[in-house]
Amino acid sequence: MSEHFALIRFDSLGDLILITPVIRNLHLAYPDCRITLVTRRPYDELFYADPDVDRVVATGGLLDRDGLPGTRAAARALADERFDAVIDLQGSIASRLLARQLRARRRAHHARMTWARMKLVYFKRFARPLPPKVDRFNAALARVKTDVRTRTPEIRLSTAARAWAAAESRRTQRRSVFTTVGAHPGARWPTKRWPVSLFADCLARVAERERARVFLFGSAPERRLLEKIAAMIPHVHTVVYCGLPLQRVGALVEHCDVFLANDSGLMHLSAALSVPTVALFGPTHPSLGFTPQGPRNRIFFGYAHCSPCSMLGERPCYQKRRFCLERIEPIKVAETMAELLSEGKVVNEALETLA
Repeated sequence: MSEHFALIRFDSLGDLILITPVIRNLHLAYPDCRITLVTRRPYDELFYADPDVDRVVATGGLLDRDGLPGTRAAARALADERFDAVIDLQGSIASRLLARQLRARRRAHHARMTWARMKLVYFKRFARPLPPKVDRFNAALARVKTDVRTRTPEIRLSTAARAWAAAESRRTQRRSVFTTVGAHPGARWPTKRWPVSLFADCLARVAERERARVFLFGSAPERRLLEKIAAMIPHVHTVVYCGLPLQRVGALVEHCDVFLANDSGLMHLSAALSVPTVALFGPTHPSLGFTPQGPRNRIFFGYAHCSPCSMLGERPCYQKRRFCLERIEPIKVAETMAELLSEGKVVNEALETLA
């Protein structure tokens, strides 16, 4: 009989992407295993095209965001299942309660490292950088006797989403455009956003230099932000995408040659789709372990002494200026993006020559 594992991770987008190495490692160790993932909508959509995930139990709705009603619904849905192991990758009261309700031979959880994170915020002189979050998730595999063979996040997209994105990309294509730059100027907390003027300046530099179009991505509430940036660079061919399903967002991001983002879920999504990603960190210092994984990703940070000022970047800035973000220079970010683009073009030319 094949092993059956339950993975619990309710949110957020970035963390759901960073648990994908756990899924891959389980399948590498147990090729015939079955994996059930418990999450919240709309993050369940990320895994419906993933052949390594056999079942997705998604809770949703206003009440479920408080945890308990959602966990009760998930527990009822899985009442008849018996698991070899339940791996709690959330670490909240609700997830622990759900893990206890599921019938399993073993239970494992990842280390939240709350005290170590608090030291980085409140006692910086005595703190050390944390391991990358993807490694902290993988560490839970030791409890189920599974080796860590991969630490690279990876998202699988559906054929339908890719077909839609290909048609959409053709629709917005112009003869004068040779490159596609993707960007997410938003973030969950306004304090994590690079100032709009700097973001627009950077995109304009890259677009003019590379003869590029710009795809601006964001949630439905971020539409005004995206349209403001598009209006600031009227000479650049920009296309605004707001509130798309995650599969379609991912399929469009795949069409980008480089991606610029604040510390956000879309930053991790672009990196997980192997798109060269330039990430901007401010109140959430890279030492917290949330940087994108992969050799073709780059990180910018303003080196403010007060960063990190909170564990998630939610705290309002007490400085007169947000030095951690305003010190990042658009010209340097644009140069880095151009370097990543040139690396991609060299590879493409080599492939064409070999062909």
